Amino acid sequence: MTIRLGAAVLVALCWGATAFAASPVWKIEIAGNTLYLGGTVHVLSIDDYPLPQGFESAFNASQRLVFETDVQAMQNPTFYIDFFGQLTYPEGQTLANDLQPETMAKLSALLAARQWPAESVVHFRPGAAVAALTMMELDRLGLAEAGVDSYLSDKALIAQKPQEGLETVAEQITLLATMGQADPDKLVLHSLEEVQTLASMMADLKAAWRVGDREALVQLGIAPFQEAFSELYQRLIVARNQAWLPKIERYLSTAETEFVLVGALHLIGNDGLLNTLQARGYTISQLEE
Repeated sequence: MTIRLGAAVLVALCWGATAFAASPVWKIEIAGNTLYLGGTVHVLSIDDYPLPQGFESAFNASQRLVFETDVQAMQNPTFYIDFFGQLTYPEGQTLANDLQPETMAKLSALLAARQWPAESVVHFRPGAAVAALTMMELDRLGLAEAGVDSYLSDKALIAQKPQEGLETVAEQITLLATMGQADPDKLVLHSLEEVQTLASMMADLKAAWRVGDREALVQLGIAPFQEAFSELYQRLIVARNQAWLPKIERYLSTAETEFVLVGALHLIGNDGLLNTLQARGYTISQLEE
């Protein structure tokens, strides 16, 4: 399960737009060693395929794929059973125990308007409830098909290319289970607003993502995230980027070529992996479409 805050983190998104047809994949080089770094969107629509050509080029040039976590394990139907207790309330409690009555009323109104069963949301803790709301709306809009991670993980499985993760599934579940604890009302109310405009928001984000327009993605994804949830941004984006960097640099010290794929928010902005790697002396070039 990839951590996300509504549509912004789904993309869990500086150069501006380039003159050529670019893709959200970059080649990182140092001392003759190469690594590809791709920004993913974790759920897509059928119309989003085929993916930008940069993904295919990097896949073919790589011997190993590295995702945020174990994608194949997350696709197993029994996956959530192991972590269900962390994501849900104990028996006898619901989201209503953590939300103000006004917030709960707005949530109930949306569920009724969409004809979604309350049980699909109210038994989850705030972070998981927000993720459920977002996924339900994406599904309603026909935008909840397999994303880049799942597609390329399945492709790697067929090609018998090794796969690994930058963090464990348990670490991701813990992040999701504890997200929004400080102010669950703010998190849920923000999600309720996002749901109303999710279709246009995702269209704008994916248009910028397909061409790897870092400046546009900062304005569409990073800036609103930082403004609304600065502490959560530090926890979900900055801290994880810092934890991943030593692992990425170890990959860059090997003769093997890896293709590292993370949510596109992790690549861009002042705290993004691309800026940080460039500042550390790595040569970075954007792959064409």
